[in-house]
Amino acid sequence: MLFLKIYFIASLIISGYCLAAPSGLPMVTNVFGESSDKISLITINLDKDLIDQKSVKISEHGRYIQVEVPNTIAAKSGSFYESNSPYFKKMALFETSENETALRIFTDEETHVLKSCTDVDIIGKRIIISLDHKKLLRKLRKTVSSKIAGKITDNLSTDLEEPVPQPKTEKQSKLSAH
Repeated sequence: MLFLKIYFIASLIISGYCLAAPSGLPMVTNVFGESSDKISLITINLDKDLIDQKSVKISEHGRYIQVEVPNTIAAKSGSFYESNSPYFKKMALFETSENETALRIFTDEETHVLKSCTDVDIIGKRIIISLDHKKLLRKLRKTVSSKIAGKITDNLSTDLEEPVPQPKTEKQSKLSAH
């Protein structure tokens, strides 16, 4: 019984030590997503203020955008979160190095367009990622319109490259009749 008590106490001490941020780096403790009909918000909660607030960056990677937060660690690396947004699907938190955390936000939309409509603000111990739905829809319409216009132009140029049948001359008509 004494062995179990010691084992339990040691486990608590070790798990508490593992959750403590080494070198005093801020720790991402939670991620929360919410939206209205106008905006989607994602909040990344930290246990203390960021060291360098201007270093948070967004990059695009195929089917997701990534919010990179240097000089932080994650309490639950590999955790998935609900975004509660029509444009952001799921989110996953990862430690990309010993001192950098990244939130991957998965989407079905064009990531370059989504990234251009997304802003990052830092308020105290929170990183707020916001997506303006109206701005996104406007840019997506332009993207779709330009893709459609490009396909139409491609089809027209292909059609123009094919020889256009010419009416037969009187001489050619007589030759083909014989």
